[in-house]
Amino acid sequence: MPYTEAYKEHIMYTFNGFCKTVIRFAAINAWRDRSRRRQKEISLEYLTEEKSYPLGATDEYFEAPYEDQRRAGSRGRGFTALQQTNPNRCY
Repeated sequence: MPYTEAYKEHIMYTFNGFCKTVIRFAAINAWRDRSRRRQKEISLEYLTEEKSYPLGATDEYFEAPYEDQRRAGSRGRGFTALQQTNPNRCY
């Protein structure tokens, strides 16, 4: 069934209108989600000024975890036998 030029133009305009409507409502939903998220989130500046929460934690990476280190060898390959300072502490 051959379509007339007027019918093809009608389909094109209808599809363009549909696309514009979809894009418009996607923008409205994005704006609504963004404003909803902004209402629920708390500013980092507010947290640090009002309640003085620490911004981070520090770990002791450079602390010597082992008291004694002994060097041993096996067929020319060296390895280190380590003795822990605190047997209750997990490494």
